[in-house]
Amino acid sequence: KDAGSGGLSVAVEGSSKADIQCKDNKDGTCDVTYWPTAPGEYTITVKFANKHIVGSPFTAKITGVSLSADNRKRSQVMVGNQSEISLGVTEVDIHDLTAAIRSPSGVEDICLLKKLANGSLGISFKPKEIGDHLVHVYRDGKHIKNSPFRIHVGSSEIGDANKVKVFGRSLKEGYANQINDFTVVTRGAGYGSLSLSIEGPSKADIECHDNEDGSCLVTYRPTEPGTYIVNVKFADKHVPGSPFTVSVGGHGSSRLRESILRERRAADITHIGSQCELSLKIPGTSSFDMSVYVTSPTGRLENCEIVELDDCNYSIKFIAKEMGVHTVSVKHKNMHIPGDPF
Repeated sequence: KDAGSGGLSVAVEGSSKADIQCKDNKDGTCDVTYWPTAPGEYTITVKFANKHIVGSPFTAKITGVSLSADNRKRSQVMVGNQSEISLGVTEVDIHDLTAAIRSPSGVEDICLLKKLANGSLGISFKPKEIGDHLVHVYRDGKHIKNSPFRIHVGSSEIGDANKVKVFGRSLKEGYANQINDFTVVTRGAGYGSLSLSIEGPSKADIECHDNEDGSCLVTYRPTEPGTYIVNVKFADKHVPGSPFTVSVGGHGSSRLRESILRERRAADITHIGSQCELSLKIPGTSSFDMSVYVTSPTGRLENCEIVELDDCNYSIKFIAKEMGVHTVSVKHKNMHIPGDPF
């Protein structure tokens, strides 16, 4: 109001597309609404006559969760930690051997055969029960010499997630497009697989670096700000504190920008009985899907003639029958186009 003629431009840029609507209050003001679908930091730019208004650009911090859980990205990695036990025999060729291990409760699983560093035949498996296990080793469906082998699993060898320690600042807060890290210590927790997963607004590449002292350094790099869930499991169970909620700040690598432009200009002057013409370019439209009407100063509505020129350019024509300001409304598929009415 009282700012003269010019274009009002509103743009919202952030970690998600934000639909913008502009409602003309017919009193020199308009209500602008925008609808972001993901949390994060958004920049709102408001310009009039191609110049920033006072205070622009504005920064808005959007909280909450993403509109759709289907949009959340998940990254994961698993690090094996298995017990290697020698069977006390030597085999030159192990390629035609198969093995199975039976637990004290009678559960039988396939286990991996391998040649150990001392040249003896060994197995690799994840102990889940305390007590004596029987290892059956076959060649062509028949037991090899001394099979089945009896091995004993003690309590210290069973993977215990409660004995795993996790620490690091990046379990609470992190930064987009930067390497964030935390440490996992499995020393003294027995044998089991370490499973790591991160879920949030973007995929976060995860790497696990073995420190060769019973601990590992975990790094992750999200590309968008927001709230992430970090799961740390050992032997298929959450470690103490898991899952962790991490608030990731910073700027995303794929910030989306949505803008709308509304023209406010001085009305053209014409005479009663003369033909008025308005030229518009509306990308992605067809004249078959458009309807145009003019409203006279007394509120009378009449359809306008619309002529499609080329490359989505249109000429809109009507005859002025009253003195005063006329407004032209343009709809595409029954929806008002941006900037309407003119």
